[in-house]
Amino acid sequence: MLRWSWRVAYYSYGALTTDRYPPFSLGEEPGYPARLDIAQPEHALAVIAAVALAFTQKYPRSLFDLILGLNRWVLRVAAYAALMTDAYPPFRLDMGGTEPGDPEVRP
Repeated sequence: MLRWSWRVAYYSYGALTTDRYPPFSLGEEPGYPARLDIAQPEHALAVIAAVALAFTQKYPRSLFDLILGLNRWVLRVAAYAALMTDAYPPFRLDMGGTEPGDPEVRP
């Protein structure tokens, strides 16, 4: 999915560097000028969570908090890089709980 998104951005206002419409495929396209190569990680936290969930029918809270924290940070960086916010993302993991700066919600 990231490869296709990069091709669309390369063609459209993300870069405006080619007039060739991007092919709709999720695999590599050697003939298209935009390429995205991402090294696959040796260990995947979400896979570990899926295995734990399959055998114990419980999502380990500490693993959930870690994965949630990583996803929050990645999305903050993506929003900053896409010029959706001027706030530079802090280099910290906010694991679990509420977002920093969110108003406290009481029942």
